[in-house]
Amino acid sequence: MAKFNESDIRHLFDLNLKQAERKLASLKFCSKKTPEFQGLSGWVFEQTIQFCISKELKAKGIHPEFDEQKSLEGKARVDIVINKHVAIEIKLAGLFDGTAAARYHKYRKNAEKLGYTYLYVTMQEGYGPYKPGFPK
Repeated sequence: MAKFNESDIRHLFDLNLKQAERKLASLKFCSKKTPEFQGLSGWVFEQTIQFCISKELKAKGIHPEFDEQKSLEGKARVDIVINKHVAIEIKLAGLFDGTAAARYHKYRKNAEKLGYTYLYVTMQEGYGPYKPGFPK
């Protein structure tokens, strides 16, 4: 049985993001009460998903090893690779442009050439026209 459901992950992400903002704000050189910059929430979501996957696998007796930002080909990178078998692209808010679906389809093909099973995980896909864009 799964240890985390969608609601658990959303709640954990919200807590982790607030904690990250507080910790960053506590740095002596930080000039903002609540730091905000591009990539923070996405990184926190990636780390939250990695944490949840780790807990789920350990509950099944599997001890995962994670490689972060693993190269697929050229500048193409995948967010995490688990036990050298599963490559996961993790996005907080889904696709951002009309070419993204084709780009991630190419990433999947590159990952499969390297022997990985490729997964794309997102909390939500907010922009309607991109929802059906992902090749199956």
